[in-house]
Amino acid sequence: MDKQNSSYKQIIKSTSIFGGSQLINIIIGFARSKIIALLLGSTGVGLIGIYQSIVDMVRSIACMGIDTGGIREVAAINSTHDRTKLEELVAVIRWWILGASIFGSLVCIIFCYPISIWAFESGEYTLPIALLSIAVFFTLLNLGQIIVIQGTRQIPSLVKANIISNTSSLLLSVPIYYFLGLKGIAISLVLGSIATFLITQRYYNKLRIKHIPTSSAIALRKGKKILKLGLFVVSASVCATVSMFVIRSFISNNVSLEAAGLFQAVWTITGVYLMLILRSMGSDFFPRLSGIINKNVATRRLVNEQTFIVLIAATPLIVGMILFSKLALIALYSHEFVSATSLLQWQILGTFLKVISWPMGFILLAKTKGTWYLYSEVLFYIVYLLASYLLYPHYGLDAVGIGYLLSYAFYLVCMLIMSNRLCRFRWTSEILSMSLISFSFILVSFYMMHRLDGIPAYLTTSVIFILSITYSLYKLNKIINIKDILKDIKLRIPFGRNRN
Repeated sequence: MDKQNSSYKQIIKSTSIFGGSQLINIIIGFARSKIIALLLGSTGVGLIGIYQSIVDMVRSIACMGIDTGGIREVAAINSTHDRTKLEELVAVIRWWILGASIFGSLVCIIFCYPISIWAFESGEYTLPIALLSIAVFFTLLNLGQIIVIQGTRQIPSLVKANIISNTSSLLLSVPIYYFLGLKGIAISLVLGSIATFLITQRYYNKLRIKHIPTSSAIALRKGKKILKLGLFVVSASVCATVSMFVIRSFISNNVSLEAAGLFQAVWTITGVYLMLILRSMGSDFFPRLSGIINKNVATRRLVNEQTFIVLIAATPLIVGMILFSKLALIALYSHEFVSATSLLQWQILGTFLKVISWPMGFILLAKTKGTWYLYSEVLFYIVYLLASYLLYPHYGLDAVGIGYLLSYAFYLVCMLIMSNRLCRFRWTSEILSMSLISFSFILVSFYMMHRLDGIPAYLTTSVIFILSITYSLYKLNKIINIKDILKDIKLRIPFGRNRN
């Protein structure tokens, strides 16, 4: 039990460190979203979403999954404390990243006109898309540094780099949007990528990893192991990015660019704000899982422990997001985005299925089952696109949120089957009961907000919100004594100490 509690504490510790930074990043993101909404409106939000999709798509194609495979290999070698092998591996990663950066920027320049035609049915945006090649270049260079920092589990450095980078990007973008408006979006993305690279480089240099020259032949030979998993991951990533690009383009062309802005606002809230819990945990979970992946019993235990913490953290957060969805859209953007409330609630409902399937997905990556991982991602996006397309005539923009829910229900089943085949993984009875109780809280909250109006809806859902918090605290107290934590915090506060 002590060993298990120690594992829980490690998960909570890494989550609190990275999660604290994500809260700061949420505040920064709140300011950025508000400024963009006020200065550029929903059209600007939609345009930023499409531009960001282009950068993400080209980056995914160019990096070839080096990030996932690289983090796994760095974590494995770092656990052996062999500095020489680590430096040799980093040299190989640097070689591949530089090549990917050059290739990605060239792709963006060469295909800027076709991309503009595809996304906007016009060549009007050719020049801004070509300019995004610089953002692609520095984003990929920065990725190379992140691989090493995260693989060596330097979480505090990663946290500081994220906070400072996001703050710098915000400070750079405000005057650009104010003076240039929509024309300044591409410039802002470029300057933000450069600033992020330079800031991350400062923390990367603190690792004091020697720069070892490596030949192309050696880099190609040693890079095969990284790319073996990476190529499947990048294929899945490209599928995801292209699918999101198709969705945004479909909305933009068939509804309006303003509707694409509404979708982008919803995606930002669920994909950035709500998913902070997964990013917080994933920073340390994947390296830990990679180190024990050949031990099935240990793997099953760690994944169940991670799911336990995910449920504790995510349940009240998701219920709260359903309760305050309309207020979140107004606060983060403006009253112009209120019409996306229903879409947001549907997508939040699907997010719960995402968070509980997320820990199992890492089993596929840690076991280097790239083919399985690719199949699961491709099937997910096929279901997502088909459901959104088929439901659109009946539900309008809400169809995208309903499709998101249906596709993650399908994805969850796939993860349960695949993880069981790989290491006989299954949820413990406790995790199963927690999942059912948590989903009941979320489903009832969703129903109340859709069926009731005004004060009755908010009152009944607020009660469920309080119950979900109480339940999470109860489950958390079973593994860590909350009173002891509060006493420890009180002792650390100067005015809380006994000064007799």
